Amino acid sequence: MQLVMQRLEGEHAGRRVVLRPGQAASVGRTEQADYSFPDDPEMSAMHFAVRCVDRRWQIEDLHSKGGTWVNGQRVSQAFLAHADQVQAGRSVFVVQLGGQPVSRAESGRETARESATLRTTNVTSLQDTLPPAAAPSAALTLHAGFATVAIAELARRAQVAEQAAALAAPDMTPDAVVATLQQHNLPLDAIRFLAQALPPRDRVRWASRCVRAASGEALEPGDAEALRLADAWVEHPTEDIRREAHAAAEAREFASPASWVAMAVFWSDGSMSPPQAPAVPADPAYAGQAAAGAVMLAAVVDPPEKAPERHQQFITWGREAGVSAPDK
Repeated sequence: MQLVMQRLEGEHAGRRVVLRPGQAASVGRTEQADYSFPDDPEMSAMHFAVRCVDRRWQIEDLHSKGGTWVNGQRVSQAFLAHADQVQAGRSVFVVQLGGQPVSRAESGRETARESATLRTTNVTSLQDTLPPAAAPSAALTLHAGFATVAIAELARRAQVAEQAAALAAPDMTPDAVVATLQQHNLPLDAIRFLAQALPPRDRVRWASRCVRAASGEALEPGDAEALRLADAWVEHPTEDIRREAHAAAEAREFASPASWVAMAVFWSDGSMSPPQAPAVPADPAYAGQAAAGAVMLAAVVDPPEKAPERHQQFITWGREAGVSAPDK
């Protein structure tokens, strides 16, 4: 399976690290690296390497000064999953796994269900490293349309950077937090926070709108079906539609923004296990993380140079959703 790591911000926003199975590459600030990003002064000369190991993509920190971070967790080595976010210095890359679908027998790689399980495992292990969330305060009566959850808990679920978490004061409303993150030029953290602050149906509605706006007429049939189901669930949140949305995401092998909108539907309610198996409820953070991943991936749809403009537009739409009528 081909690996693409696309940079989200900075002078080289949109630039991609592209590797095919069996290949390896290093990333750093200088020309010593296979892919260099000289505009990032906090990236080490040789910061991290990515290689194919047993048909999976592994990232390894090269004794960098600031460390290599995957979904907010510092790693020395880690396997990558679709929509993971890798930070090195000031640079943030989003992971995209693609390639033509082949059977497990032909390729030996994990199935779509296993890929989603791996991603869930990554999220769970990250949550174990975070400090306990602050208990919801009775003083926090937030704007209509936003979730009534303590600000510290929303920041924890969103996995925002330390700088962003420090800006999110306990007495602020979610909209004020997002506005503050925008003012400090932290659009990705603003998107992550918004995705946690919006109630489930408003969150899915917002993510679907962003993906449609970025994709235009270029939607693949499978993506169009994933968004159709997401929109249908917003209007009629039934268990059947939720399961169909999960199947649509699997059919797209979790390889597109639309598939992660569908996963936001699946993780919004009910059980993650098959219908006949004992119920396993999703962590409250998962649906928001899927929606944020969809929105951030949509922002870098060709042409990627529009990502900064799209970030601001998508945040505006999310804020409008949050201060409008409460979720139905």
